[in-house]
Amino acid sequence: MTAFNRILMCLGLVFVTVMSVTARSGAEQSGGAGFDARAAATYLDSRADAWSAWPTAQRDRGTFCLSCHTTLPYLLARPALHQALGEREPNASEAKIFNNLLTRAHNWKELEPFYPDQADTALRVLAVLALALPMRASAQSPSANGPAFDCAKATGDVEKMICADNTLGALDRKLDAVYKAALTKARDDMPRVLRAEQRGWVKGRDECWKAKDAANAVYLTISWTATSVRACVEGQYSLRIAELQVKYRLVPEQPPVFFACNNNPSNEVVAQFFGTDPPAARFVRGDRTVIGYLVKTGSGARYEGQNMSFWNKGKEATVTWLGEQLECTTK
Repeated sequence: MTAFNRILMCLGLVFVTVMSVTARSGAEQSGGAGFDARAAATYLDSRADAWSAWPTAQRDRGTFCLSCHTTLPYLLARPALHQALGEREPNASEAKIFNNLLTRAHNWKELEPFYPDQADTALRVLAVLALALPMRASAQSPSANGPAFDCAKATGDVEKMICADNTLGALDRKLDAVYKAALTKARDDMPRVLRAEQRGWVKGRDECWKAKDAANAVYLTISWTATSVRACVEGQYSLRIAELQVKYRLVPEQPPVFFACNNNPSNEVVAQFFGTDPPAARFVRGDRTVIGYLVKTGSGARYEGQNMSFWNKGKEATVTWLGEQLECTTK
């Protein structure tokens, strides 16, 4: 089948699917009987998840095929149910496909085509269509300059500040995208844990109202303090974004570096550095893992995390781990 015929076939399927779901969704919103938007969404999501996990659909670099008869109609039709269900953003199934497409777009020169026996031109066109059109679907989509949450429902000084500040709004949208990407990589019980952690983080962010001045500074790390509400909120967003990117390996990483400490090769600290902003690293000692963030220091590089600090210069490192000081060198 030629690329042109493939596009025509796919667009025909897309048109029928979108018109059908949009019409039914509209009928449901205006009181029409016989259409269950929640049941429709559950079915569509389950089929999309089944396709993305199907071994035959798997492609290189952890991506999967964008099927013109399955995935693309789903991406274009599923947002038509957002308003009926009170959804303000793509769900985990949609986000997984978006991230799959973005991975292929960012690495298109290195990736094999969806179908090895022919050029991938048609599927690239459809991928662009899939990424672009769902944005029109939800009447409740956030402002392009605002945060991911609905500012009409903002409560508290911190949320209202985020809504009035384009930079903070952009950070909220970035965190929202990173959080959804993390959800797609979470396995087993981790999605539930991740959602609970995110709710806890929001509560912590909203505590930034306490950072009124130097006398009421809020500690973001051991030495990094915020002396204003805005600085605290911006710092909280930056650290949370970096934390998720490291924990779920969403950004490029360097090979691990092994340190032997206190002249004992078995007393080991393993450091792995990631391309986040601010720079962050994963530190492992025994069965405990800590994520540390680069902070200002007079010389060398200093990372701080929960009950941990890591100061490194050349092959030497001074590590404080749960109150214990370690003098370490690379192996």
